Amino acid sequence: MRPLLWSLIALAVVGDPAPLLAEEAHALPPAVSTPLHSQVDVLTLPAPPAPRSSAEAPVRVKSRLRPNRDVLRQWLPQVPGGVAPDTIEDLGPRSDASATRALSVVSGFEGLSDSDNAALVGFPETPPDPVLGAGVNHLFQMVNSVGRISNKAGASLSSFTLRNFFAIDPTAEEADPRVLYDAGSGRWFATEFQHAMTSPTAGTSAVVLAVSTTSDPTGTFCRYRLGNPAAETFVQDFPQLGVSDGQVVVSYLAFSFSPGDFLGGGYYVVNK
Repeated sequence: MRPLLWSLIALAVVGDPAPLLAEEAHALPPAVSTPLHSQVDVLTLPAPPAPRSSAEAPVRVKSRLRPNRDVLRQWLPQVPGGVAPDTIEDLGPRSDASATRALSVVSGFEGLSDSDNAALVGFPETPPDPVLGAGVNHLFQMVNSVGRISNKAGASLSSFTLRNFFAIDPTAEEADPRVLYDAGSGRWFATEFQHAMTSPTAGTSAVVLAVSTTSDPTGTFCRYRLGNPAAETFVQDFPQLGVSDGQVVVSYLAFSFSPGDFLGGGYYVVNK
């Protein structure tokens, strides 16, 4: 098995979000340029087009980079003495009260869907990759290309394109959004990955991190670019976002631009 390809960056924030200083970890492959730092006021972003009915939307699926499954299978670890699926004991249904307690929906409303993607880009982006973050008073929804902030009754407060929100490069495509509210710091964190093919076998890639300046997501966000889109030799696909007491971690899966071989995984660690 080839060694996995890892990228690591330590970023420091003092107080409220301010320009981040990037320091490459020693003895690791350079993968990070000076982070992009800019601010965006959510309420000033233009609204995306209204979604059309499914009958009006063209039936077309946005192409996405896909891993080479055969190569990926070769790299999957084989666990010595692993248990065959047909030997796993069936424990049967649980008999305690929690297993039979009925769940009920308190309230609900229609959220973003692939129709919102299609209204913006002209065709569905399947799958739409819907995500939802819940704060004290707000909900933050995202699909691949559109974001919306609403109150907890479902009333929309702001809708916008993720290209504008994350400042995606004009020639790049965006996908795989993530968003969460961190109660410990009282801040919202969101990511989106971007990539573009510059030739049949090469391209650019980066992950953009947005951090709110307050607990109100309808205010301003600071944006930081993780990775150097002019120098990356792999796609930073399917980023995941998590927080601890003192750090924010953004992980990704690395794939070659062509033929899409799985290269390993990497992550960025950001001090709050």
